[in-house]
Amino acid sequence: MSIATRKRIEQTDEMRTFCGKIEELDEPILKKVITHLGEKERKVFAHISTGAFWNDDQLKEIQLSDGKCVHCGMEVTDTKHILWECKAIHKHRNNLKLAEIDPSILPKSVLNGLPPSMTINLDKRFWEKEADYVNDNPTYSVDSAQVKRRKLRNESNKAILEDTLKAKGIVDKDLNARQAFQRIKINNDPNHLPLPYECRLQAPDEINVYTDGSWLFPLKQFLGLGGAGIWWPNRSINKDTGDPCMKVTPLSRAEGELAFHQQCGDGLRLYTSIGGYAGSSTRTELAAGIIAICAHGPVHIGSDSKAFVDQANWHMQNMNKGKKLKKPWKLISDGDLWEHFYLAVKRKGSKAVKITWVKGHATQEHINKGITTAVNKEGNDKADSVADLGAALHGKDVMEIAEWLHKRHSEYQTFMKDVSHHIIEAYLIHRRLCDIKEEERVKAEKGICQKKHYSPLHYPGVNTTRKLIATSSLKEYQSYASKNPQAEHVEKFMANLNISPAGISERGITWLELCSL
Repeated sequence: MSIATRKRIEQTDEMRTFCGKIEELDEPILKKVITHLGEKERKVFAHISTGAFWNDDQLKEIQLSDGKCVHCGMEVTDTKHILWECKAIHKHRNNLKLAEIDPSILPKSVLNGLPPSMTINLDKRFWEKEADYVNDNPTYSVDSAQVKRRKLRNESNKAILEDTLKAKGIVDKDLNARQAFQRIKINNDPNHLPLPYECRLQAPDEINVYTDGSWLFPLKQFLGLGGAGIWWPNRSINKDTGDPCMKVTPLSRAEGELAFHQQCGDGLRLYTSIGGYAGSSTRTELAAGIIAICAHGPVHIGSDSKAFVDQANWHMQNMNKGKKLKKPWKLISDGDLWEHFYLAVKRKGSKAVKITWVKGHATQEHINKGITTAVNKEGNDKADSVADLGAALHGKDVMEIAEWLHKRHSEYQTFMKDVSHHIIEAYLIHRRLCDIKEEERVKAEKGICQKKHYSPLHYPGVNTTRKLIATSSLKEYQSYASKNPQAEHVEKFMANLNISPAGISERGITWLELCSL
């Protein structure tokens, strides 16, 4: 009973809309497709992808069509015929990139420009969960050797992906690529907010710690992997360094809980990975700032993130003024980390924390212009490399999976852009051909209405005619007559004419015929 019910529900879901059953749309791809179109093309795409484009089968139900294509006479069941199959439209195409594709391999949603969410299966089509192996990109023909190599590579990648999912305890096979990867990168550790000890010292004027964040695959939000890096120049956590330039500052409990550490000859590295369901470069910069604040003693942070520096200083200024935040932390972007930042600064003491912007990826030219200093350049560069160490903590397999999915998602995006060009062009050709047919029909009807049967001019007898009765003469228009001497000849000609009213059997004389007389 349950099997029959489930099957009936699936059939209902698929038949309910013009584009079939869609569990989830790939919104990033759809946004990219829309934004790359011109204004006119965007309107056409919206007309098609929202189901506003009625096919002849739908028009038949309201007696506006016979259910056949107006261009080729084939039976029409959905929009696929006009957008993909009609040969009459195809011969007018300029864009032939998808001309040879078999539309039967495409879902209804793709046929109408809507991308289903990308599957996690690397050896299937972009949208398929179960199918025999096909070329990754069904739109481009490749030689058999290339297909074989790609198949072997994808099978290897798939094995790594399955092992990673298994290691993470993810057994749901119905997950799409976005859902699966977000579960892979999420941190399941309990939510803990370690805080620094109180510090009554004033933050130094010179920067003593540099922070940076690394955010990989920023253009694919669901694939984003981040790392936070902190570089403490001239800091040692060991007592016996033997170097007078090194300042001994033991690792705090909060630092040990939040990050990994690595002692170097000229300073201390602290780094950690940043994952979760959402992320951004600002989030990684914020995480690095929190770890830096958790150190013993006063801190003056140098960060190349203007967004982090500005918002952090805004929070600290409000804290010093005693102002409270109007919105709950949960309603603010990255609110969980900003709450941690706020509590950390409050515990340590806002006077002991200072945050300054430094130029990121600086060059000697920036130093010469006074935009940054050699010390700040070196500190920021080292913090940047430490952040990469944090991102690498996600693991080689996870990084490789993200890279594969990123490449595959980019191919899917390119394919859907090609689909949008294909269906928009088909619709515009369809409308132009319909307009031409309508113009020809209107012209034909207009010609029938205006066409009159020619009958030769008939001259009536003298006894049935009369002279024209003039109500005025040129004598009343002396000025006109003097300037137009030919007017007198016209007046005499009209006065000598014999006229008769036009009737059913006699047609009237035209001005052209009158002129020829």
